[in-house]
Amino acid sequence: MQQMESEFAGQFIHVDTHVSGDLWTSGTTSELSARGSRYGVSGIPDVWFDGTTRVTGAGSCASAASSYRTRNQQHHQH
Repeated sequence: MQQMESEFAGQFIHVDTHVSGDLWTSGTTSELSARGSRYGVSGIPDVWFDGTTRVTGAGSCASAASSYRTRNQQHHQH
């Protein structure tokens, strides 16, 4: 996200909500499960662009940055 903020200065601001523990596999707690359900999170990371475009999951930081970059550029073309 810091890379995106640097690359799109003034156009990209991010807000993080972090979960601790492993929400999607064994060992989840009721609190983490409730938080995931409340926000409709189906994978981590779960990223929204202006509350309209969602990107869920990432294989690597590079693939996530590429996906986020594409979504951000599409948004600013409109």
